[in-house]
Amino acid sequence: YEYFYAQPKGRLEPCLTKSVLLKSVDGMRYYVPDFPRLTPRATDVVPSATTNDQGVIETNFENEHTFELARTWIQTCSETHAFCNRSVPLPRKKILPSRLIDIGSGSTLTPRLFSTEDWPVETKYMTLSHCWGKHPPLVLTEAKLETFQKQIDVSALPKTFRDAMEIASSLGQRYIWIDSLCIIQDSPQDWQEQAATMGDVYHNSWCNIAATAALDSRFGCFMNRSPLAVLPCKVRAKWMSEPEESFSCSSFGIWDDAVENSILNNRGWVLQEMVLAPRVLHFAKSQMFWECLELRACETYPMGLPNNITTKMSLDTYCLRSEPVKANSMK
Repeated sequence: YEYFYAQPKGRLEPCLTKSVLLKSVDGMRYYVPDFPRLTPRATDVVPSATTNDQGVIETNFENEHTFELARTWIQTCSETHAFCNRSVPLPRKKILPSRLIDIGSGSTLTPRLFSTEDWPVETKYMTLSHCWGKHPPLVLTEAKLETFQKQIDVSALPKTFRDAMEIASSLGQRYIWIDSLCIIQDSPQDWQEQAATMGDVYHNSWCNIAATAALDSRFGCFMNRSPLAVLPCKVRAKWMSEPEESFSCSSFGIWDDAVENSILNNRGWVLQEMVLAPRVLHFAKSQMFWECLELRACETYPMGLPNNITTKMSLDTYCLRSEPVKANSMK
């Protein structure tokens, strides 16, 4: 981590920085301290780092507080982000995938494959980006097509697929597209037809789920983690004659380490998936990250990564802009 101190008035040289290593002292529970919070903008409705009702950071992603944060990011993006809304295809240009998975509307997953031939193009669905790795996941074949259309056995699904369906359900979505389950893998004709529209599949999705840290489909989206990796570290410090203030300790490489240089981003297909999807939820090793055309954030910094000047890539000319994205004013 780096400590960033306020620059005194009249001094032009860079601010003093000090690298420190933060270690656990009890190895168990970590409470969010009651530091003074920065004043958010009127449009910011994102809560602070995900904690449970006792102020304790959860040791696993799979909890209501994580899903609440994800819902807030999506709501803020869809309701207030001008560049993100410009990138959404008009109804007349939308194309639904040929097949989707209906995960059911109840508390228990009851997935089945169905054809979208007569479905309205406005149907909302989520997508999944994942690594196949050296352990092939469950796949759709011509022999399994009829069975999958009746019901997909949940116990046969790899962890990443089950987690993705749980995420979609927790976000209020019923439909999801997963490449290995929606494309007939042993049919060259179907593969060719579906591969030609894969760009539209991701571009028209409501939100893309990225199993960013999973080597293959067995590892899942929800990782066990140390709360130290999520807990925002803040200190009170002063510079010479300046008044004492509260400062946040952050790493310049928080995005690159967790997302950009992740296992998933070494996969060739993922480039178009990340570029074309309107928004992405990354489930990395230590926490959940968010990415859209106007915001990159995480559980530690839910209102925006500090020192960040870039956002999600896009090929949409309506969303291109010449000015850099201004990072949130976080000390």
